[in-house]
Amino acid sequence: MGKIVTIDTVAANAARDIASALAGAEKGAKVKIVFADSFARRATLPEAQVRNLSHDELAAALCYELEPFGALPPADAVTGVRKEAASAPSQAAFSVAQVPRTAFDAARAAVANAACIFSGAESADGIPLGDASPERAARKFSSVHCMLLAAFAVLLGTAWDWYGYSNELAARKRDVAEREALQARIAGERRAEQDATSKRESIMQERIETLAVQKRAAALRAAAAELLGAAAAACGERAVVREIAPTDAGDGAFLAMKISAVSLSANDASQAMMRLDSILTPKGWHVATEDVANDGASCRFACVCRFAGDAAGEGNDD
Repeated sequence: MGKIVTIDTVAANAARDIASALAGAEKGAKVKIVFADSFARRATLPEAQVRNLSHDELAAALCYELEPFGALPPADAVTGVRKEAASAPSQAAFSVAQVPRTAFDAARAAVANAACIFSGAESADGIPLGDASPERAARKFSSVHCMLLAAFAVLLGTAWDWYGYSNELAARKRDVAEREALQARIAGERRAEQDATSKRESIMQERIETLAVQKRAAALRAAAAELLGAAAAACGERAVVREIAPTDAGDGAFLAMKISAVSLSANDASQAMMRLDSILTPKGWHVATEDVANDGASCRFACVCRFAGDAAGEGNDD
């Protein structure tokens, strides 16, 4: 009866454990190796796809099928396959086990070093692993296998090209993303600069409008003061000013005021208005008689004084 040795898939541990287990074993004894921690997974393929494949071809195909799920690449693994019951007639189900080729070769070499015969290897689930039989080892070098290896090499080259293309595409996507982020940041800075410029222009416009209002108010005050002074100088002792009130400025006038006064005679009223006109006309005012009413005891008179100012709405600066 052969001897069964259970080991793990670490190559160094495999050689050590087998040497320890076979210490004192009879020379020529058959030894089967069980890998306790082999990779194992169930896979399903279309029945028509695997119907005419040999065991090695099937193992290689399943190896590529399971590689994305953690399986080892075919060149680095010893694979075992066991057919299982499928859920549908059109499907073929398999249990697949793998161990690193380094661990498998180390185990086989350790058995040979112990002067024993390597009778095979299997996973913890009992799935046969590797090419223990001489017939299968010989078939590895058959023409069909060579063709498969060539096909796998082509597939591997294609996969490598795709990997390089994927890396290049990812790099280009990163570049595009970085450029877009930079453009977005530049656009944000431009918007912020435009907002700041707009705010500065708005503040400047407000200041200009405020200065214009202040200047107009100052001009109104100056014109009103000028009018009051002229009225007082023109009336003197001849007449008494009863009221100075705003009136309709008319087209183009900056300020219009109506002066109502009373004198003892029409002559005094006429003298006062003439005096007022002589004072204001040189300063840009227009004096117009509004009405004169003489009742014998006194003379009531009124005149409208209009001041045009300049184009900016300012009064006389003199």
